[in-house]
Amino acid sequence: DNGRVSLTGTFTSLLSSPDFAQLISTHFKDSKEEASDDGNSAVVHPGNIDEKDNHDDEVVEDEDGEEDDGKDDKTEEVFSIANVKTLRLKENVQRGVIQSSVVVDYIKHGGGLLVLVPMCFFVLSELSKITVDVWLSHWVQQVNSPDHKSSWYYLFFYALFICFFIVFLLSRNVSLYTLALRASRNLHDNALKSLVNTFLSFFDTTPSGQIMNRFSSDVDVADVHLPLSMLTSVHYSLNILSLVLVIVYFVPFLLFTLPLLLLLYSVNFTVFRAGNRELERLDKAMRTPAFSLFGTTMQGLATIRGFRAERALSRRLAQLVDIYNRGHQSYYVAGRWFGLRTDMITCVIILLISSTLVLL
Repeated sequence: DNGRVSLTGTFTSLLSSPDFAQLISTHFKDSKEEASDDGNSAVVHPGNIDEKDNHDDEVVEDEDGEEDDGKDDKTEEVFSIANVKTLRLKENVQRGVIQSSVVVDYIKHGGGLLVLVPMCFFVLSELSKITVDVWLSHWVQQVNSPDHKSSWYYLFFYALFICFFIVFLLSRNVSLYTLALRASRNLHDNALKSLVNTFLSFFDTTPSGQIMNRFSSDVDVADVHLPLSMLTSVHYSLNILSLVLVIVYFVPFLLFTLPLLLLLYSVNFTVFRAGNRELERLDKAMRTPAFSLFGTTMQGLATIRGFRAERALSRRLAQLVDIYNRGHQSYYVAGRWFGLRTDMITCVIILLISSTLVLL
């Protein structure tokens, strides 16, 4: 209207104006048609989430429980868009176990069947480690034997087995990190491509903190923490299996204690895993509000200084950081909880086995 302000008020009060309602609905309809023309069905438009096609015979219940069946079609569509906008401000955090499709997709981005290469090196490294222990035990047993050979003979094979172990150890680490970084790079490129090719209404309904969180903390997890976790998990799993085989080989009667050990560690790990998984997800999601506030503060820095709101925003940012630290601290406390109880179970088992060996 020639640059003049025609309407003032809150968003909800302005919805009663047909001109404002038509302006908002036309904007989202144009964005929807643009997305459909591009054929990009993978991107979810806000209007597609809660779209109402027929409002003539529809009865809408408001927050107070009152029914209203006489609203205008355009006003109803704007209410739907406003609700979707409010919902998009709340970050979607997955709950429950990790879906198998996520693991399969990660393996595909890492190279598919090439994941068998580091697994083979893992097995070979553990076998070479067992061979070193067995050869050392054989060497000790042959010291007082009449068929004892030269010490250089045993030392040569002992050094050879150690060299094999070092080669397999380096090969497994290099191959695993190569595939993990390849998967992380492909996932990052796909996410960035989807973000660049999306329409502008996505940025109107999604806080910048969520986008920054995805491309900062989540990418850091995929680049650093996830490869280390996979390496540690597979290494300790095979290491425990090899130790059990060696112990059973030299002390066969300890085989009867394995069911009790498996039961104790399984119960402890099952109780820990469910809570720790949710705490880790919460730890990552609680970074978003701080990122969003920081991003909006940088965009409106001139306005903030003009209204002298620096202290208020600083206090708000400190509050959000404190809230994030609560979840972060809870995540690490859960890890210490599991470690303490695992150490206690291990100490009790070592005490029982040592007492049994001494008595026998």
